[in-house]
Amino acid sequence: MIDVFFRAKHEAEPVCESKSPYSTPTFCVRKPNGKWRIEHVFNKLNAATIPAQTPIPRKDVLQNNMVGCDVVHCTRLGSMVTTKNLSSVYPSFIYLLPLAFHDSQPRI
Repeated sequence: MIDVFFRAKHEAEPVCESKSPYSTPTFCVRKPNGKWRIEHVFNKLNAATIPAQTPIPRKDVLQNNMVGCDVVHCTRLGSMVTTKNLSSVYPSFIYLLPLAFHDSQPRI
């Protein structure tokens, strides 16, 4: 059904094959529930991508390495800033919050 639709559009010339090096083949694949899903094939992009030289560390390894560091915790951005040493925080509850100020000096 989809092939017939695009073949008719291609013959009528409002649709043409892309020659761009930045395009990727796109297919419609039927899901188990009968609906359609669009799939993009990134084989050329994946072949040109340089793989990471080091593996990405796991979350628990990162948290254990951060023990003893200071975390900047900001509540009501720009109004109050506190620091807390990570050695006093249980490692699985470490959350780094974004720090943003409206002016150059924090208001305390």
